[in-house]
Amino acid sequence: MHQIGNDYVEKNMYSEMFNVCAETDLISCGLKREGKNGTQLVTDDFEQGRYEGENLRKLISNAIYDFATDKQQRLTPWLVNKIFRTDVMKEVAKECRHYRIAYAEDSVMLYWYLLKCKSLYICKDVYYTYRYREESAIHSRKDDILIDINQVYIALKDRFEIEDKNLHLIEQLQKW
Repeated sequence: MHQIGNDYVEKNMYSEMFNVCAETDLISCGLKREGKNGTQLVTDDFEQGRYEGENLRKLISNAIYDFATDKQQRLTPWLVNKIFRTDVMKEVAKECRHYRIAYAEDSVMLYWYLLKCKSLYICKDVYYTYRYREESAIHSRKDDILIDINQVYIALKDRFEIEDKNLHLIEQLQKW
């Protein structure tokens, strides 16, 4: 394992993910969350495999919120357990910079990116260990959290109004 801040990455994370599906716009793996209440394995709530075309559209139409199962964030909303194409991620980052997002920025980047990618591979293997620490800055109390949440909503809503393509993105966002 390699330590990244408080977290750990399995030595073979990137090589294994690339070996599974190198010619993919987005690759997502599972992660392990360690905290005071124990360890939890978290994987995407979709079958392992490659998604493109109509299958990718179906996944996107249920990624944030699945009305049929009443599940939210079926695609894990973090960037740390994913591999992105650099050119596409740079484009997304450039577009996102107009929003002042200090909370849930991973979700904004991920969902914007997902709308630009042509293929996704879901890997159920767990390569990343996230160590939850209550004293970390991300978990400290924020008096203006509703302002941050509203910024996330506005950034996603603005993009979803442009990109919806019958994916029910606004409805998913509002339910989430």
